[in-house]
Amino acid sequence: MNIQQFVSKQTAGLTAIMLLLFTISCSKPELPLTAPSVYTYWIDTVGAYGFVCSGVVIDDGGAPIISRGLLVSKHPNVEPTPESNLFHLEIEGGKGRFYGVFPISELSQNYYYVRAYAANEIGMTLGNIERFGRNYNIYIEPHTLKVKGFNTYTALADVSHIPLQDIMQQGFVWKAGIIESPRLDDNDGFTINTINNGMLTGTISGLIPGLRYKLLAYVVINNKVFYSSEQQSIFAYSYPKINVTLEKLSSTSYLSTGKINNSSWYINMFEVGQLGFCYALHPEPSLSDNVSYAGCCTFGSFSDTIKGLIPGNTYYIRPFAHLQDSLFYGNAQTISVP
Repeated sequence: MNIQQFVSKQTAGLTAIMLLLFTISCSKPELPLTAPSVYTYWIDTVGAYGFVCSGVVIDDGGAPIISRGLLVSKHPNVEPTPESNLFHLEIEGGKGRFYGVFPISELSQNYYYVRAYAANEIGMTLGNIERFGRNYNIYIEPHTLKVKGFNTYTALADVSHIPLQDIMQQGFVWKAGIIESPRLDDNDGFTINTINNGMLTGTISGLIPGLRYKLLAYVVINNKVFYSSEQQSIFAYSYPKINVTLEKLSSTSYLSTGKINNSSWYINMFEVGQLGFCYALHPEPSLSDNVSYAGCCTFGSFSDTIKGLIPGNTYYIRPFAHLQDSLFYGNAQTISVP
């Protein structure tokens, strides 16, 4: 063997050894399998018939989940034994959150205890223990109000945690005053609305100016009415005053000038729309009669010339203004055309 052959052989052997060492160093050691990690997540009421309980498998321990579920007991020490459990609900699946419903009709004590569990080939893990009461109620997420028009609101409430098929009727109810809460059988107004994507949405209108109202969301389940725990307070604003002055330009034309009285702080909250004047031979002219448009979008003075009045007639002229999609009229002025 010459020197070149020797070096080549030694180099090949060294390369093989280095490749073996590199392969060993890069391979990951297998982690030992463990029992799953599980947590009892939350409890809520659903309808008038049951409690919804939840658990979550946080870690499967490296092996498939072969069993998971919820245990309900009369005793604080909830164990997976027939003697201890009032209910044992097994729920298929692996990692992640799961839910179970337990019927109220089967519960006679004031308090019960629930525990989530999960098992794999290594063993079973029991989660933390949570207590819940039999005196059920329906929780409706606090609702919000958005201005839709003058003394008109859009109300929203979150009912996404209540199964839609359980709800017989839903909406909002309101009543004037600061003492009594509104109820479906004692109110100044209520709505029946639909639910979209878990949100209850309704329009609140017909409020009497100068009064304060209480507003609640409600759902009807199994012929029983449940109300939201928090109520909104609504003050119905007084209608804006719109003044008008008339200046005679000729025997058949007048310059009409109007102005919204915005001395009340809340008037400036609303968007000003179309402005103008309407006139007719009767005392309450409206947009269905003769109309003279005078621009839009200002709390300042607005004016326009009313022409072509017929001699021998008496006309009623009154200003109008749109505030936040609501229409308001001012007091009418009269002119007699000689």
